[in-house]
Amino acid sequence: MLVLKLALYALVFIAGFSFIQVLFAFLLLYLESSLNTHITKPITSKPTTVKMVGLFFFEWIFKLFLKLVSYPILFLNSKAKHVAHSKSCIILLHGYSRNAVDWLWFKKHLQANGKDIMALTLPLVTRDLQTSAKDLSAELHKLKAQHGYEEFILIGHSMGGVIASLAVETSPHLKEIVSKVIALGSPFHGTKISVFGVGFTATQLLPNSSVLNNLRSLMTISNTDYYCVVTNCDHMILPWDSAIVDNISYDVVEDIGHLQLIYSKVVLELVEANINLNQGTINNECLDSDKDASFN
Repeated sequence: MLVLKLALYALVFIAGFSFIQVLFAFLLLYLESSLNTHITKPITSKPTTVKMVGLFFFEWIFKLFLKLVSYPILFLNSKAKHVAHSKSCIILLHGYSRNAVDWLWFKKHLQANGKDIMALTLPLVTRDLQTSAKDLSAELHKLKAQHGYEEFILIGHSMGGVIASLAVETSPHLKEIVSKVIALGSPFHGTKISVFGVGFTATQLLPNSSVLNNLRSLMTISNTDYYCVVTNCDHMILPWDSAIVDNISYDVVEDIGHLQLIYSKVVLELVEANINLNQGTINNECLDSDKDASFN
């Protein structure tokens, strides 16, 4: 009986904390205007109050659901072994304080044209971005050695897009094996909401961070193929157009939230079109039956 009570209290606490977190973020989004300095494509409409309320409840409930189911799924997959079917692999990288389970829907539906797909769980957010980028670089070289991969395509959501880009731009030999980086709602100019985060990562994701400033300067002159997808209702990237980088190709998907970027059919089709994966079959299984690697 005591265990059930404690579990109930924990659930109420998690739900309440998540509610306040998402509500505060959406209030900031509602009051926040864009930078208006990076947008080169027209925005057809501004989201209504009713639309914002709907997005708030979706993001809150879905975020809570993923938080509750993620750890059991990760545990069930901890002993699974990845088997390579191709020489090319798409790597999915989650956002701040999240894990590989976020990619459940995206991974299952992405038409990869024969390429393998892996969702990685990144290290703890208490580490700095540079260390996470080095760890990612080491993991990619490890996968190359173990499975014979000759090409990687990195797709990062939120912080995952920043780490993917930082790894490519700061690791000497990574550009030889990474053909493309796709960022979905990644705060390349920082985000004001990061002031409420914890650890070195949160500090480095603030606006005008030296790490982000240096990264953008490298990206704008890089020969790496970058592509960004952003949303004008992103409550975690404030201002929302902080996810746009000068000279980098991007598309705006209107009226969806931050987490919806990896559960949107429109975004999925944009990603498939960008990496020319509109045809063919996928060489991966559902998340609950395929390995989703983590590294420390």
